[in-house]
Amino acid sequence: MGAGAGEPLRVLFLLPHVARIVVGGGEILVYRLGEQLRRLGVVSADRLVNYDAPKPDLVHFFTAWCGDEYYRALKEVRALGIPYVVSPVFGFRGSRLRRWKQRLQIELGRRGLTRRERWGIVARMLDGARAVLAISALEVGPLREFFPFLPPDKVRAIPLGAPEEIADADPDAFRGAYGVTGDFVVSVARLEPHKNQLALIRALKGSGRQLVLIGSPRHNPDYAAQCRAEADATVRFIDRLPEPLLWSAYAGARVFALPSHYEVFGLAALEAAAGGARVVCARESGVRECLGERALYVAPDSVADIRAKVEAAWQNPTDRAEQQRFVLGEYSWRRVAERFLAVYRECVQGGPPNPPELGGAWMVGSPNPSEVGGANLESQERAHDLPGLWRGGGSRGVP
Repeated sequence: MGAGAGEPLRVLFLLPHVARIVVGGGEILVYRLGEQLRRLGVVSADRLVNYDAPKPDLVHFFTAWCGDEYYRALKEVRALGIPYVVSPVFGFRGSRLRRWKQRLQIELGRRGLTRRERWGIVARMLDGARAVLAISALEVGPLREFFPFLPPDKVRAIPLGAPEEIADADPDAFRGAYGVTGDFVVSVARLEPHKNQLALIRALKGSGRQLVLIGSPRHNPDYAAQCRAEADATVRFIDRLPEPLLWSAYAGARVFALPSHYEVFGLAALEAAAGGARVVCARESGVRECLGERALYVAPDSVADIRAKVEAAWQNPTDRAEQQRFVLGEYSWRRVAERFLAVYRECVQGGPPNPPELGGAWMVGSPNPSEVGGANLESQERAHDLPGLWRGGGSRGVP
């Protein structure tokens, strides 16, 4: 099993259907990773059964939390003897009691002792994977807490990336399109309580700093309406943008600020850093592992701390060129794809999989595995549009 010497590696991406409707940080991973893997010579397929091409050497499942949707596909993968990896994107938070209950539910599901089969499928899916690929060390902790049966060396952290074309963005394109003049703070995320834009609006009120909020209001219209009600004339609301204009907004911004309550990674912050903006973001954020002291981190429940950190970033702008060299040197999507490819090759060469039984034969409504395509990693929705999600065969699907 596996690509021979000189043969291209064949990798199949399997993704939930909902990704064609909701585009989040995880969908960016799928699109950019596929784009860069093709440049590295990886061949992809878009079906489990494709009579015109050899079966894939490896399957990559994106998000484990659609375990019921993946049920039939996973059985097919195992029946065909294809090794697989999983990118779960898992960031459970809660009280000690809630965490204990969740661990119990997962273990009961794994042992087939509950009718709530979803967690059983998820547990056995991760158990049978060659590798579980987290997007930050912040994600690794909860994975090891809630799935303690996973060997430590199976769980790897590969941070997300930023496209290199951000470095060439023209800041005047965004300014011209939206009539923005002067320096400004930009925040990019869908409008929802978790992203905490209301606290950012309150923090900057009366500061004289111009705030541009880019993101969809559709998922929580009540929260979006509250944000608009409390905003003054210094706040601009803009819906999601095509990527060239978003890159331009990053290039033109003096500060990027997103005081979320929690981010498994925080892709927009990394992109903004690649664009040269000084970053202020969540204290609990996976991107902190990438940016370190190059960013400022806020207590999301403290309006005073948010205001102080944004003002500190405003008064101490970054060396844009140096910051861009660092971010794109370490965390370009090309580098990310190289790291994924190294794990893929290791998994393909690791011998035949020996997964636990799936069980749960009573479950109905799972999709035909050949129809699985799209992507949603239950992450934040991005505030910008993609030209199309990557699918196998070198083509791009329509989200």
